[in-house]
Amino acid sequence: MIIPCIDLMGGKVVQLVQGREKALEAEGPLEMLEKFKAFPQIQVIDLDAAMGQGSNDDLVELVASRAVTRVGGGVRSADRARRLIQQGAHRVIVGTVAFDRPLLE
Repeated sequence: MIIPCIDLMGGKVVQLVQGREKALEAEGPLEMLEKFKAFPQIQVIDLDAAMGQGSNDDLVELVASRAVTRVGGGVRSADRARRLIQQGAHRVIVGTVAFDRPLLE
């Protein structure tokens, strides 16, 4: 299955080269959703949350209200995962926190 990804940073859609330099920046995710409408799922990564510099919860909720999403970025607690589900995420992506077994249980 191919799952296109929308990365969010500073309230905009971005693409980073090697996690640092912006290769693409767009105002909002709706035009990206239009480009990806043929796909059954969209991945959304909140880069601000991943870097501990805030979040893009409003945009995550917007995208999740219009597409089936798997959402990640800054998921370091069960509360954060629950909030993403409440915002409409179909699935939640975890990174290194997956090694913290009690947290996942």
